Amino acid sequence: LCSNSKVDIPGGTRKCAARLKYFYRTLVFKNDKYFPYLRFQFIYQYYLTLNFRITLKSIECELIRRELVMENLKIESTKNSPEFDFKTNGEFNIHGRIITDNAVDTFKPVIEWIKGFDNEAVHFNIELDYINTTAAMQLFALLKLLDENLNIKEIIVQWFYESDDEDHLETGQLFESKLERVKFRFISIRGHVAA
Repeated sequence: LCSNSKVDIPGGTRKCAARLKYFYRTLVFKNDKYFPYLRFQFIYQYYLTLNFRITLKSIECELIRRELVMENLKIESTKNSPEFDFKTNGEFNIHGRIITDNAVDTFKPVIEWIKGFDNEAVHFNIELDYINTTAAMQLFALLKLLDENLNIKEIIVQWFYESDDEDHLETGQLFESKLERVKFRFISIRGHVAA
């Protein structure tokens, strides 16, 4: 019973269980008049235990519910990685440059966040003045997750590129050709995006 539990149960339930054992072991076999009292103690003990378990379950469900509530994702930029600013309302921003050789680790928390994202619209600003091949693959994987999420009805990507950077423009166009529902807007600018 609860007397063996490691959890302190309110309302004196532990003492109640101890008394229950005492009556069971010493009195009930000596005198039948204690049997009704024993039954009462048992029912009372069971009620308190059940009530406490329900309370614990309610607390557990509340904690799980709070964990499931998404929060905005903000990762500051470094000299090798961009800033990620992803909001739960669907406003996404990547700004800076990606020259790290470990792009998988750079994108991992972002991709994990995207897997739990649930909103009807996404407006994604991608402002990168440089992106290496490995990072481009991770960025495409991120966009692919959005494209495959049918709960998202509208996905608009604004792809910023320097006016003289044909390669970066073509990277965005290649992404667009391989995604079914993502709409790209290509915006030409002068100078460095991350300046």
